[in-house]
Amino acid sequence: MSDESSRPARLRLASFSDAESLTDMRFEWDQPGISPTEEERTSFTGSSRDGGSRRSFGVCAPSPRSTVSSLGGAWLLLHERVPNPPRFGRAGGDIQSVYFRPKYRRTGIGRDLVRLLLAEGERRGISRFTVDSNDHALRLYQGEGFVRSHLRLERTRTLGTS
Repeated sequence: MSDESSRPARLRLASFSDAESLTDMRFEWDQPGISPTEEERTSFTGSSRDGGSRRSFGVCAPSPRSTVSSLGGAWLLLHERVPNPPRFGRAGGDIQSVYFRPKYRRTGIGRDLVRLLLAEGERRGISRFTVDSNDHALRLYQGEGFVRSHLRLERTRTLGTS
C-alpha cells in the first residue's frame, strides 16, 4: 500500500545539479557500504551530467527534505535505429537504472519514474522502448505495457580478451 506522505511532491527531468546526488545513490545501490573513489565519482558524475542531451536523459524524484537531495532516479538511453521505409528517422529508447532509496520501495516512485521516462521519450519521438528487468520489477514494466520478448539475445565478453 502506498504511503502518499512518503512520496516526493513531484518528479522532474534531472539537471546538472542532480548529478552528484544521483551518483551517490547509484553507488549505494550497486555497492552498499562502499564509497566510490574520487576517480569513480568524477567519472560517473561526468557521465550522468549528460542528463538533458539528445543521447539520454534522466528523471529524478527530488526530496522534500534538504538532507537528501534525491529519493530516486532513472535514465532513458536514446538511440537511432536503422531506417525502415516509410519511417526513415526511427529512434528507440532503452530504460536503464531505475533506482530509488530502499525506504521508498512500494510507494509508487518507481512507476512514476518509468511513466515520466516514457512520456518524455514519446515527446521526443520515441515509439519503441526496451528494458532489461529483474523479477522484482517485472510487474511494474508489464503494467506500463511492456511484454516479454523471446527473440532478444545477448552476448557479453570481457573486453581485452579474444
